[in-house]
Amino acid sequence: MDYLLVPIIVQASLGLLFVPLQLAWAQIGSTSCANIVRQFVGTAETPRVQRPCLMGTCFFCQLIGSAIHTCIWVYRSYSHRVDFETYILEVCICCGFCIHYVLLAFKAEFNPWYAWSAPAIIDVFTIVPVFVNTAPVEQMPWLSWSYLRVVRVLIAFKRIQQFGALRNFSEVTVAIVLAVIKTMALVVVLAGTVMILEILGDPVFLQEEFVTTSMGDISFAQMVYWIFTTISTVGYGDFSPSTLLSRLFIILSILVGVTFFSQEIGNFVELRQLQDSGRGSYKPVGKIDHVVVVGGGVASFSSTLATFLSEIFSPEHRDEWPICSMMSMSERSGNMDDLLGRLPKQAQGSAKYFVGNPMSEVDLDRLRVSEASLVVVLADMQALDRDGEDESNILRALALKAYCPGINMRLMLLRPQNLTYAVNVGLRSKWCFSALELKSATLALSCRCYGWSTLISNLLLSVDYEAREYVPDEWWEEYQWGLGMEIYGFCVHQDHAGRQFSDFVLQAMKCHVTPIAVQIKGKIQLNPSEHVLAVQDVVFAFAHDVKAGSMGALASDLPWKKIFATNQRLAKDVRRKQAFFKNAWADNQEAALSPSNPTSPTERRDAQTSQGGVKVLPWMHVDTGSQSVVQATAQEKLRSRPKSRGKATPEAGKIEEGVMNQFEELSLQMAEEGGHFILILLGDNLWQQALAFTEALRCPYIPLKKPIVIFTRSAPSSDIVDDLFKSYEQVSFMLGNCRRPSDLHRAGIQKAQSVVMLSCANGGDPRMVDGAGVITLCSIESDLRAYGLHVPMILELQREDSIKLMPLQGSLKDADLHSSMTVDTTDQSQGAKTQFNMQPRFASGNIFNANCLGSLLADAFYTPGIIELFEALTFGEAAGQTSFPWQIEVPADFVGKTYAELIEMLSGPVDKCIPIGIYRANLVLCCAKLSEKLLVGDRIFVLGTAAFGSKCQNDGVLAEASLRDAGRNDSEGESPQSPTMDTSAPISAPTSDPPLK
Repeated sequence: MDYLLVPIIVQASLGLLFVPLQLAWAQIGSTSCANIVRQFVGTAETPRVQRPCLMGTCFFCQLIGSAIHTCIWVYRSYSHRVDFETYILEVCICCGFCIHYVLLAFKAEFNPWYAWSAPAIIDVFTIVPVFVNTAPVEQMPWLSWSYLRVVRVLIAFKRIQQFGALRNFSEVTVAIVLAVIKTMALVVVLAGTVMILEILGDPVFLQEEFVTTSMGDISFAQMVYWIFTTISTVGYGDFSPSTLLSRLFIILSILVGVTFFSQEIGNFVELRQLQDSGRGSYKPVGKIDHVVVVGGGVASFSSTLATFLSEIFSPEHRDEWPICSMMSMSERSGNMDDLLGRLPKQAQGSAKYFVGNPMSEVDLDRLRVSEASLVVVLADMQALDRDGEDESNILRALALKAYCPGINMRLMLLRPQNLTYAVNVGLRSKWCFSALELKSATLALSCRCYGWSTLISNLLLSVDYEAREYVPDEWWEEYQWGLGMEIYGFCVHQDHAGRQFSDFVLQAMKCHVTPIAVQIKGKIQLNPSEHVLAVQDVVFAFAHDVKAGSMGALASDLPWKKIFATNQRLAKDVRRKQAFFKNAWADNQEAALSPSNPTSPTERRDAQTSQGGVKVLPWMHVDTGSQSVVQATAQEKLRSRPKSRGKATPEAGKIEEGVMNQFEELSLQMAEEGGHFILILLGDNLWQQALAFTEALRCPYIPLKKPIVIFTRSAPSSDIVDDLFKSYEQVSFMLGNCRRPSDLHRAGIQKAQSVVMLSCANGGDPRMVDGAGVITLCSIESDLRAYGLHVPMILELQREDSIKLMPLQGSLKDADLHSSMTVDTTDQSQGAKTQFNMQPRFASGNIFNANCLGSLLADAFYTPGIIELFEALTFGEAAGQTSFPWQIEVPADFVGKTYAELIEMLSGPVDKCIPIGIYRANLVLCCAKLSEKLLVGDRIFVLGTAAFGSKCQNDGVLAEASLRDAGRNDSEGESPQSPTMDTSAPISAPTSDPPLK
């Protein structure tokens, strides 16, 4: 009774007790003590812990103790008694088991399902009887469940192997030991169970009545047992037929049984192999949503796919996890197994891989694509042939649309021009977006609002805030607070219906919720301050958890996803104007409508004069006296665009030497003046991204358009000169080696406002893809440190893991190292142990990884409209927006005040802007806490109108206008002074464009 009933009662009690314990742990999970505990015990999603010493020792003791406990049971099975010595040893071992049980409960965060896991049940049934038996040792029954501890030996050995403690042993030795332990565990469990069942005998309700025959004492249960052992060819020989008819029948039974077992076992093995190879069919699981992923990113098992899977199965959305089915024509390989192995254990069964052709209706039927909640066509960001990759994915999308016209699909393309092709062949524009266009525009925006790429990446990448790594630093704690922010959608509560959006923003921010956009007439609008909210308006906001109690007063229970989809479906599918590669198809440009400009692509190309064999570009004028080309002023540029003189330029190819010299002269002049942007191209096929980058920095709403120098190792073609350098003012290029300091000094890197480095795949070893970028960035930082300078730089990495190869000290300004970076910068190996978004270089805005766009597609499942919202934040006026991201210096009169007071001013009736974060001491604080004190040098990320940006420029608080000067003051040892801001003057639109420097 003590060995069966009491453990059952204790097991049930623990299962119930874990429910309130889980709730209590959730309440204290964000405290420093809880974070310290996680460092030592880890979480259920992280097999390896940050400090494995404690758990490694516990599992080793578990292995030794469980083996001893099993041996004690085997000894007692022969002696049939309990010795005092073995009893004391058993009690001591079980005390250790209790401690380990508690530590594992902390690791599982007291999830009730852990109490019902096989290891936990074994612990209860083997530990409890040792302590509840109060009889004298000599009278204690020797029979127990202790032999089950052999299973714990197997589990402990596997955990020790995961901790890496056996890496010094050969794989063969480890495999042999593991096989021996598995065999012993199976044999001991089966033998012990049979022995106990035989000793205890059958309970009363299972005792049989036998019939005596010449075959022996038989019953129906005995005959079932005998037939099964016979037709399975085991044959114990304890029974045999005695009549002629039964012998004839058993011959037939053996033939039928052997055939049946062979066929069924073969069918089962074949079915299992079919499922494992990915050639099976998708089977729905209850009402769980189904997400289908196809495309080149799946076929190549790309890092973008890894980011997508990590995001869609993030712990933050555990209750909403879908079944994710991936399909490509590639056989399942070790790369896919590695991708799936990185997922949380609970999610690994929800990610399935199928081999098939997404353009085949038969294979689409196997996946039940018509029943999917979302279908994603994922591009391979590292594809060498980008046009070929886009073409293949467009065809896949067309096949999906033809198979199911009402499908909910998102198509990731690489090149922005191919968006036009996708729409031309019948795909809806809302389905498609260009990853490279988004990436380039985001990096360009980061030049104006330094740290923007980190802020937006942290919003896209879900982080389990409760299980985050604990760092004992106040500012790092603020950074981690921002990591927990995500983008949510909801319908406005009826109590806020009829209020203006600007008033709603002020109320919501008091609840640590930052509304930024509203769906109006099916289209997402950023900061529509004058819009009057209605009950069914869908609002998008930054928040920690939309289900938290603070959201109850802001959000209603209406199904916002259905409302959003309905509004979007009823809205007109308007294609966003593409401004890239203008010579190819941008016939509707504003510049083309000017009377002084040609009105067709051919005329625009012909509208260039030749002066001694030298091409005259729009931002140049001719000095007839000296025949030299010099840079025109801003006013001259607007009125000196040349008219066509009938002479066509050469076709695409190498540009003339004279033009090269002109660009060199212009670049040197920009470098001498300083305050410019430098775009370093680390590959030869990045000119289209340079176009997107330049376009984002030449938007009409930007009051101060900084010069741009594109640093490249190979000259652009004449077509690129026409599309890029003809269309945009104060844009030039310079040839050189980015690793040679003298070449970069010619480009004015010491006086630059910021530097961006674009990289691309090179088709070699994927682990070496970021070699050029890592070496270039570190070389530049080393050179600038020699001069005591700090220039903000942003490097695009193709792989997240590449950040672990970079030294830490070069990423931050030396003056801020002690305050913003808690790791020891002299120990470069520490950075390799930290996850990507906790790396100081990423936290400071120094690194960007475009694979976060895979997270964007995953977030589209949980938050429909997030891609449109991301495009609105990135493309501004091109996406039909009237509010844009800005970065401003903290006004002098707000230094020392709280972030909440700044919100009251900026979001008030004068400016009606939305603060969304702080850039402080090389850390991006997304949606900082209201009580956060503002410091000198803080820069605020704000969503505001173009008029607000012009006002900030006039007041001297626009960060992009003062960043370079602040950097010079820092390098000279001067303390930067916070500018003042006129908080009472109303915003008015500027009457004319400000002059360009």
